[in-house]
Amino acid sequence: AYGDNRNLDALSVREREALLAQIPGYKRVMEAVGRVIVSTNGMRERVKSATSVDTVLVWPNLIDSATENIFEQLPARQVADGDTIALGYFSGSRAHDSDLDLIADVLAELLRSDSRLQLYLGGYTRLPAALNELSERVTFLGFMSYHAYLENMAAMDIHLVPLLIDRFNACKSGIRYLEASMCRVPTVASRVGQFTEMIEDGTTGFLCNSTDD
Repeated sequence: AYGDNRNLDALSVREREALLAQIPGYKRVMEAVGRVIVSTNGMRERVKSATSVDTVLVWPNLIDSATENIFEQLPARQVADGDTIALGYFSGSRAHDSDLDLIADVLAELLRSDSRLQLYLGGYTRLPAALNELSERVTFLGFMSYHAYLENMAAMDIHLVPLLIDRFNACKSGIRYLEASMCRVPTVASRVGQFTEMIEDGTTGFLCNSTDD
């Protein structure tokens, strides 16, 4: 499942091989212990189907008190003036370029059709080729501290979480949805992983199966 994930294509051959070489070791440790804690139901199913582990418990990623304190310190959200709509995409690693590529053509179409839209890219991101001609409508925020990440998240109007729909991302935590929600920002996410459990489509967020969605 890990090897099939196209996000690993963003890594060098050496990095990719080193990462994949660790996986059998993880399996040996889990089977030696016999009891494993994971963060999502998808990961629980993967561990149960791929190992001989007896007990797999789910302890979800949630918002802790330290993070709540950060939210309480964030400035109050400003009412949008209608002149700008901020679309935010945040990536925590270099291995998510394939995810952003999923919606690059759609983002280009949206930016061309609505002059109010501005795209903000946070973390480790590169500009997809489809957006080269619209670079003036894209702001790079760079990699930042967690506090700064939440401050920037709170300034967005729409939070984007495109993910490849595959076996690897079926194990994905929905923590980014929780963080955006604490910032009072609606999330549009791929219909995969824990996002499908946390988001009630059309009510507490939006789930997408395709670029048409």
